[in-house]
Amino acid sequence: MEISYHETLLDAESGTNPLASPYTNIDTYMQTIYARAEYPIALGGTGCFQIVSLELLVNLSPIISSEIPDLVICDDDGFTVFDLTQRADDIYGSQDPLDYDLSYYISQVDADLATNAIASPTAFTNTANPQTIWVRLEDNPINNPTACFKVGSFELVVELEPVFTPVPIFEQCDDQIQDGFTEFNLNIQNGTITGGDSTLGVTYYANQIDADDAINPLVIPYTNTVNPETIYVRIESTITGCYGTFPMSLLVRPAPMIFEPSALEHCDSGNDGFGEFMLTDSDLEVTGGVPIGNLQVSYHYLLEDAQNDVNPLLSPYLNDIPNLQTVHVRLVDQSTGCYSITTLDLIVLETPQIISPTDMILCDDNADGIEVFDLTLGELELLSIADPAGGPYSITYYEDAELTIAITNPTAYSNIPPSPQTIYIVVEGVSNGCRVETTLLLWVVSSPILLSPTALELCDTTEIIGPDDEFEPFDLESKTDEITGGDPTVGITYHETQLDADTGINSLISPYINISNPQTIFIRAEAQDTQCIVSEAITLSLVVTPLPSPVTPSPLAVCDVDNDGFSFFMLTDKDSEIIAGEPGVVVSYYETLLDAEAGIFCINKSLYQYCNSFADYLCTSRILDSIRRDRMFSHCRLGINC
Repeated sequence: MEISYHETLLDAESGTNPLASPYTNIDTYMQTIYARAEYPIALGGTGCFQIVSLELLVNLSPIISSEIPDLVICDDDGFTVFDLTQRADDIYGSQDPLDYDLSYYISQVDADLATNAIASPTAFTNTANPQTIWVRLEDNPINNPTACFKVGSFELVVELEPVFTPVPIFEQCDDQIQDGFTEFNLNIQNGTITGGDSTLGVTYYANQIDADDAINPLVIPYTNTVNPETIYVRIESTITGCYGTFPMSLLVRPAPMIFEPSALEHCDSGNDGFGEFMLTDSDLEVTGGVPIGNLQVSYHYLLEDAQNDVNPLLSPYLNDIPNLQTVHVRLVDQSTGCYSITTLDLIVLETPQIISPTDMILCDDNADGIEVFDLTLGELELLSIADPAGGPYSITYYEDAELTIAITNPTAYSNIPPSPQTIYIVVEGVSNGCRVETTLLLWVVSSPILLSPTALELCDTTEIIGPDDEFEPFDLESKTDEITGGDPTVGITYHETQLDADTGINSLISPYINISNPQTIFIRAEAQDTQCIVSEAITLSLVVTPLPSPVTPSPLAVCDVDNDGFSFFMLTDKDSEIIAGEPGVVVSYYETLLDAEAGIFCINKSLYQYCNSFADYLCTSRILDSIRRDRMFSHCRLGINC
């Protein structure tokens, strides 16, 4: 007998279009096909057949996703206990678990054969990492007796916990309000914790539960609520989801106590608003007197520089904002790293502007080298360029450069020989204390040394208002060398009165005609190199001497014994006749009037020889008052009788 299967009854009856096996149904879930049972003739049969119908039923198998998620647990050694049933929901999907039996296997063969199922799927320790777990989802025979099943798999993965560096204490310096509370930028610690691993995320929590559950992360920046305060840090791998936690203590350190220093002041010698400041002079004031040790002071141009501890200013520092500049002071406690900031004002004060006074020169009136000086006479010149608005000014005089010996009575100060003496002057602004120093030289110089001159006498030969008027033109300067002893550095002027000589006015001009006889002329002497003046004690007498009154003598005659026109004359024989008894008169004889007037070539009057056969010789006699030294001339005629 031979069996064949056909999709239609007609095909079965005709024995045509037999179906090949295996056969895929063409109607879903249920299809009727026809079976033909025949004794084939070809095989010696009768050719008789019988047809029966056959129901093909397609029952639904369990559905298992081809991508069951891995079951991942974080651990530190790669092996741990898994609860395989945690993937049950992923395996069932939308199917009713009551309709199926679910079992777990370590190999696909066991799953296909439903042998060696894992006995304790809720507590399975992996034996490899990763490890494949096979699952068999099978129809429950009670609710679905067809016993269809499906096999699938998922991976057991043990991920290592993230490697990180715990930061047990996060110290932050207190802010300007020293109350133990401040803002923490917790993210500053991220790099330290993760070691720079960009696959790790860091979040911060108020308690361990929140950290484990990754809920209620702290808002950054975070202000602590107690000091110290413990928070919890969660480090999670963005790749594996594994995380670790650790507690971190937030500790607010107090900033060092800082004191605002008093302003540094600089007296500006040039008054341009700039000067050098020794910033470090304020260090102890900034620290409140605490010696520099763990405390470190630095000065900065900008507040940001002080906050970031960059660009410290060097000391000494030359300000670049004139007159008033504020710099920022940073005080660091090196044991904690905490710092405080304050300010320091740099004030440039004006210094009195002065000029060195002209040397003071006094003439020594008694050759002891000491004179009394009024030092204050130079103050007007000293302060001539000073700003009146910067005053008042105090002026102090000192005998020594160290400024230790003050002169208490500067208006009547006796110098200390030898000359010159240096006086040290300090000018100080009363309002700001800025001071400047200069010097003054005191000179005591010798007065001119004068010699009392002899009287300047002239014979009354010039008729000013008439004969014998006793007025003559005097060359006063002819006495200058006698008075000065020939010193060309001493200037001499002549005056009619002592007052004129003292004040140096109304000096007389030569030739000078006397106004009385005799007359006293007052002399003023001034040294050209020292300007010392002498106008007392030395005077010059002007004397006009009346002329002698000679008598013209009668001719002096002798006899010429040899008639040669020459003979000897005793001129003195005429002295008495010429003098005519006038006392103090001396007679001398000259051959010419010119010689007589000049008083030269006087004739030896005791013996004089002369002869002129044609005319008488006129001999001129010079009559000199030996007392007054006035002179007159007389003429005697010498006659020679041949």
